[in-house]
Amino acid sequence: MKAFAINLAPGWLQFDLLGDIDEQIARFARSVWNNAPPATRARAEAAVKEGFGPLFTGLADGGAVAVILAAKPFDGLVVQPMAVVMPLNAPEGQTPLDLMVAVAASDPSATVVDLDDLVGLRVMSVADASERVRSGLTDAAAIVGATLVPDDDGRSFDDVAAADTRVRYFIGDPGDEERWVDVLMSVSHTSLPGSEELADASVELFDAMVSTFRWVS
Repeated sequence: MKAFAINLAPGWLQFDLLGDIDEQIARFARSVWNNAPPATRARAEAAVKEGFGPLFTGLADGGAVAVILAAKPFDGLVVQPMAVVMPLNAPEGQTPLDLMVAVAASDPSATVVDLDDLVGLRVMSVADASERVRSGLTDAAAIVGATLVPDDDGRSFDDVAAADTRVRYFIGDPGDEERWVDVLMSVSHTSLPGSEELADASVELFDAMVSTFRWVS
């Protein structure tokens, strides 16, 4: 797949999965917790390396070429938004454009993405994620040594429901089958006040970033 570029909003980072993953993760961890107390910083950096290292390596082994995510962790209202970029590989006998047209015909959420000289399609789905998000919130609280759900509201993590919002973008050049990507952005929000609105804002922001997608080689 050829090289691409996306204009990232402030506070978002792109990891090149074809490069040195460990070094990029270490640099990310240092930048996020640079001003934290030493003990908290050490715990957080170790947790980031342990969590993101195998995840990014697994994505790279599966064919992903980049990960885009918000640089700073959120406060428990949403799970950190993340997008995975992969080449769009159509089944044998089909072109990427054929695949995109088939998705557009079968998915009622499909909408056209406005791109200058490229074609794009966007689809969205929402799925229950309560068990996974509760586990993630508990782990995050342990890392930072804090309670992410306020004690005085009478709730525990077991009371928190959650859902995954997944937005998928198919983008490509009809004249070049090597210039097609499949981008999957996901963000999980909880039942806490303001969480769904924050997740929706993250999706809108990523929509804006995707609209700047371009090929650079």
